[in-house]
Amino acid sequence: MTSLNSLSMPDDEPDPFEDDDRKGPDPRAFVLLALARSWRWVIGLVVLGALIGLIVAAAQPNTYTSEAKLLLRLGAREEVTAEDIAVAGAERRESRPTMQDELHMLRDATIYESVAERLGPEKILAPADPTRHDGPDTPVLVHGMHQMQSFFLSFSNAEELAAGEPGRSGAKLAGDVIVDNTLLATDRDSNVITVTHTSTSPESAQQVTDALTQAFIERHRSQFSIRGFLDTHRQKVLDARQTYESARKRFYEHVEQCGFVDIEVQGESLMEDLDAVERDLFAARTRRDEIASERKTLAAQLEKTPALLETETQPVMGPNPEFEAQLDVKSHLLEQRDELKLNSEVSLAERARREKEFDGLLRGIDEELATLPAVIVTVPPYKVAAPNAEHATLKRRIDDLDVDDQGLLTRTRKLDAHLRAQQGRVDQLSQCKNLHGMMDVSIEAEKDSYRRLAERYAELEALSNIDLEGDANLRVLQAATLPYEKDGPDRKKVIALGIIGGCAAGALLAFIRQLADRRLRYPSSIERQLDVVVLAVVPEVSSLAEVELRQAS
Repeated sequence: MTSLNSLSMPDDEPDPFEDDDRKGPDPRAFVLLALARSWRWVIGLVVLGALIGLIVAAAQPNTYTSEAKLLLRLGAREEVTAEDIAVAGAERRESRPTMQDELHMLRDATIYESVAERLGPEKILAPADPTRHDGPDTPVLVHGMHQMQSFFLSFSNAEELAAGEPGRSGAKLAGDVIVDNTLLATDRDSNVITVTHTSTSPESAQQVTDALTQAFIERHRSQFSIRGFLDTHRQKVLDARQTYESARKRFYEHVEQCGFVDIEVQGESLMEDLDAVERDLFAARTRRDEIASERKTLAAQLEKTPALLETETQPVMGPNPEFEAQLDVKSHLLEQRDELKLNSEVSLAERARREKEFDGLLRGIDEELATLPAVIVTVPPYKVAAPNAEHATLKRRIDDLDVDDQGLLTRTRKLDAHLRAQQGRVDQLSQCKNLHGMMDVSIEAEKDSYRRLAERYAELEALSNIDLEGDANLRVLQAATLPYEKDGPDRKKVIALGIIGGCAAGALLAFIRQLADRRLRYPSSIERQLDVVVLAVVPEVSSLAEVELRQAS
């Protein structure tokens, strides 16, 4: 049982349980007693928390947020997959990436590291100096706050971090900082990506945001670039072309061997030619039979027709020499009479007499001529043997028939040979028809595969030209903004959190002190805890030395 001597109640502390008639432990009394005993500690911790909150608020640099927007327009380049390249002509399935796919790709840490390397790790890791824009017009309180912030920021080890640490480069650290301070977001059913970055200065926030948007565009371009597919697909096209050419070469070798290019057309033509040869051969053989029959008939007639016929010649008539001699005499007499007329030396009587003589002679000659024929038979007629024209005609017709028969015999032999050759080609056609069909199918398949690959390569080449000459399908919709108003830190909130933390620490300390103290400090608590009646309280008597000290003071 606790004695009354153990009670120690300070004079300045009232009994918190004086008017409480309840028995047993009381939480409210416990709290009030703890706070009453440690109020100085609570106030001190609250002040300390406020001071710590003020220091933390002053040590935090100002933050500014820049915002940019990117517009994603998905097209054919984003739909191309390696499967489309490997299996050309296959039914293309939906492969369009979603906005979430795009966001996951843009959150790649290597993008942020590349931006950090481009801008410089030290520039990313080092906070901006708050006094950089202070001037004569800057309020003293604001300038003082900036000086305090600059003092705390001077302890930053940005240069050491930019130099890197074992196992981790400065660019990677700076990239992690950019990742922590960058937010990528998009609205539902929207193709706009919002890029926000928070930094310690408006310029840095805008510069990093602008560098991020350019890096995102380059990453999208490189991720969905077709250039990587071209070399692989070009080789596939060349291989397909080589395969197609090899199939054609084998086909042409087969064609040269069998002589058939188009089985259907050439087969139909071959059958028509075979029918024509058979008709010509039948006609030639029929004509030979007709010639043989006709020749037989003509040969029988020729045997009955003599080759020579006896005929009597006509007498040959010629001039009568005697008649001709009388004419010559008469002509001579006439010339002499004419000369006599012209001769002037002859007398007229003599001339008359001689003319009379000439006339008598001329009359005698005329009478003689009248009795003589002018022409006479010089060669008498005789019998001769002449060729029979009918016999010659029959012989000529038989010879012509022999010539025709010989020509038909030669033609028949040629037709027979041609017929056998065509029949052999028909047999060959039927033998290579199946192989020809399979090779045709193979060529068409290889040609179709090559055509599809070539068409696909043309599409990829066109898309690749867009990669080189055109814009990416991820483009800047809104450039990075230059924020003039800071976003943080919320220093009031930090100080309030420090005060709240101090209050909580003070209350915790008061509760711990109260729980550690097992003494009963008030009569009422004795009565509540021990259920006894306090008869008297012995006041605390100070020593003489303490009394003198108090009086002296």
